[in-house]
Amino acid sequence: SRLETPLEARVLDGGNVLIATARSNDERREALGRRGAEVVVLPNPSGKVDLASLFRELARRGANEVLCEAGFRLNGSLLREGCADELL
Repeated sequence: SRLETPLEARVLDGGNVLIATARSNDERREALGRRGAEVVVLPNPSGKVDLASLFRELARRGANEVLCEAGFRLNGSLLREGCADELL
């Protein structure tokens, strides 16, 4: 969410990568764009990524299911914001 994905990260090699952030950084955004990533800026009032907005954006793009492998902070936020339907 802070646009810290390394430009040499292998995840960028396949294209079709969407990165959500709460802060806009045009230079970093353009650099990631040159590597094939699309960056969306979706801040919430506390300066974090607005997860509900992110999930609406994913749904708009046709995503019906999203698997999140996350730590306790993101998992807690997903549950708190009502973005999780199922826990595995």
